[in-house]
Amino acid sequence: MNKKYLLLITLCIFIYLGCDDIFEEDISEKKFNLYAPSDNITTTEVNQTFWWQEVEDATHYALQIVSPSFQSIEKLVLDSTVTENQFDYTLNEGTYQWRVKALNNISYTYSDTNTFIIESTDISGVNFDLLSPTNNLQSPDTVQSFSWENVTGATEYDLRIVSPSFSSMEELVVDTIINDQQISILLYNGSYEWRVKASNSISETISDTNTVVIDTTLTSKYDMFEPENHKLNILYG
Repeated sequence: MNKKYLLLITLCIFIYLGCDDIFEEDISEKKFNLYAPSDNITTTEVNQTFWWQEVEDATHYALQIVSPSFQSIEKLVLDSTVTENQFDYTLNEGTYQWRVKALNNISYTYSDTNTFIIESTDISGVNFDLLSPTNNLQSPDTVQSFSWENVTGATEYDLRIVSPSFSSMEELVVDTIINDQQISILLYNGSYEWRVKASNSISETISDTNTVVIDTTLTSKYDMFEPENHKLNILYG
């Protein structure tokens, strides 16, 4: 065969396969260790740094976390691709398993699996702030975004809104439990107080109380319809 044609065919194969595929190493037989969280630990720390042994010739890693185990998955908590051998993630109380898949363009290999348990932590002495609506706000906006600080270790929040106040409550306007720290709610003209209770399976803590007044006449130049009674309308979390 003519050397020119042989060189041309070789060049085409080289371009088709790609430089990375030709020079990358097969890592499918390589073993590597998971460092932290270590296997079978129990902790109250919800902020975890997942750390594993670097794999030579791997270009990236897939970190997978499930609950309670890969054999009986109830929830896929995380499946994220990273380039480093560490990843910070915050979890709620529960039982988890995690593993890492090391990859390059031609091969991959899995680590073993580690199990760990996050137990509830006592949050009864934790203080947290209400963010919005700010205290003593007077607003023409009937749709208000209620938000507050995250409480580390809390698994749910109970938002309560009353009218006109907790000390002289005429109406419980909102009493809803959510897992997030923000929710938008439709209110009508009137004075309200609101607070949030953060809790987990063993403890709880309650925020201070904020006041908000909804008055559509403050800036509105249109006739506004106001129903006789307050009505709850949770728009979205």
